[in-house]
Amino acid sequence: MDVYRYRVLAEQAERAVKDQQTLLGHKESELQSMEEHVRLLEEQVSSLKRASEVDRDELSKLRSTVAELDREKDELQSAVDEKTEQEASRADAAASRVSTVIRSFEH
Repeated sequence: MDVYRYRVLAEQAERAVKDQQTLLGHKESELQSMEEHVRLLEEQVSSLKRASEVDRDELSKLRSTVAELDREKDELQSAVDEKTEQEASRADAAASRVSTVIRSFEH
């Protein structure tokens, strides 16, 4: 009976080993799948980082352009203000001359 008992124990051990090997195979497959998923996520992160850097560079260029446009606008406004003042001064001078001419005719 000892031989029979050892045979049963050996068969049980073989089944347990097969079950564990099957489980190990599933876990290895699961691990490969997860590693692939992690690799894809890392690629997405890298892609998003590159896109973010491009966006940041573009934003910086846009800010620089806006600042330059603001400076140009200020310069143009200053030129317009100066021309307006000159025109007002000329108009005042012309009005004064007209007034002087009119007064000279009145006397």
